[in-house]
This record gives sequence, C-alpha cells and structure tokens, in this order.
Amino acid sequence: MREIKFRGRRLDNKEWVFGNLALCDNGRAYIHQLVDADEDCWLHWEVDPNTIGQFTGWTTIDSKLIYEDDFMEQLMPDGTRRVLLVSFGDNDTRLPKSKVLSQYGPEAEIKGFYFKWHDMKLYPSIRKKMYLDIEEMKIIGNIHDNLDLLGECAHDFTCMPEGGEQ
Repeated sequence: MREIKFRGRRLDNKEWVFGNLALCDNGRAYIHQLVDADEDCWLHWEVDPNTIGQFTGWTTIDSKLIYEDDFMEQLMPDGTRRVLLVSFGDNDTRLPKSKVLSQYGPEAEIKGFYFKWHDMKLYPSIRKKMYLDIEEMKIIGNIHDNLDLLGECAHDFTCMPEGGEQ
C-alpha cells in the first residue's frame, strides 16, 4: 500500500510543507504533520489550495518523492529530452476486452497518476531490464515554482525549441 500524503505552499511564507491534508468547507486548506506520536503533537499550516499536490507513490532513482504537478525530465534513447507534467485523472483511452476476461465485464478504464506530454497521457511502464521508466527520470521543478523555466514551451508542457531540435 502506498503512503498517502500531500504538499502545499504555506500562505504565510510561501515555503513548501508536507503531510496530511485537511480541506475546509470555506475553501481553506491545511497541511498537518505529526511531530510526536507519543504526545499526539501536530503542526499545521494553512496552504494555498491551488498548490496542493498528492504524493504519487513513485520515487526517482535518487529516492526523491514524485508529487502531482512536478515537472519530470526524461532522456530518450535517441538522445532527445522530454519534459512531462505529473497529473491525476481519467485516461480517455479504454483497454479493449480480452478474450480471457471478456466474460467478467466491460473494457478496463484507466484512472490515476500519469505524465502529460503534448496532448498525450503516458503511464509508467516497465522496460526490458525490468525497471520502471520513471527510474530514468528526474524532477526538474513543479508547475507552481518553475513554469518560467520552460518559457514558451510551458503552454503544452513540452520543451522542444523552434526547429524541433534539442
């Protein structure tokens, strides 16, 4: 089972905090962090609701936690570079019924974390060497702090300069 936790940017000083999420009916949001379980001592911070992102359960090769709204860099076998945005939602694609499983119900729908690249939704896959392709990626920022790093590429979350060459 994966760890459920969130991050958000504090309203008072703009720092990122990590922990449990509480959303209030009035639109306010808080991140809570357990400091001492024996004393039931918690810290809490009010965060900007627009900056809340959930931990995906994925980590990079260097053990960094991957959150929703992170920008990931992937170097492709041909040497090109992809910049992907970690997102959550439904995939518009359905897996077709298989001959074996068709008697058990409808075609499968995909829902969960994915990588947005151009107008595609990409899911982590296992490579021939039996490791996840996310283990080849690195976090290069997030949509809240680093949108400016992508310049004009930010609108479609790609990073191909004019002419299509890196």
